Amino acid sequence: MSEPTSKKKPRPARTERVAMPSGPNPRWLAPTMIALFLVALVYLVVAYLFNMQWPLPIGNWNLVVGFTFAIVGFGLATRWK
Repeated sequence: MSEPTSKKKPRPARTERVAMPSGPNPRWLAPTMIALFLVALVYLVVAYLFNMQWPLPIGNWNLVVGFTFAIVGFGLATRWK
């Protein structure tokens, strides 16, 4: 009887993880993040109250503008330590 001749595939080389530079948050990060969240909230509330005709007369695209402010705020929140 012959032994099985199965060959194992070589494992790919592991990649090194690059550490984020650790340090304090920039001073502008938290105030900007909070301001973007508040602008998004106020923008969306005003747009709903005025049937999407104010602050800009662009209809339902006001939702896109308001949520864009919120998404940018969340993007900054991911950098906060």
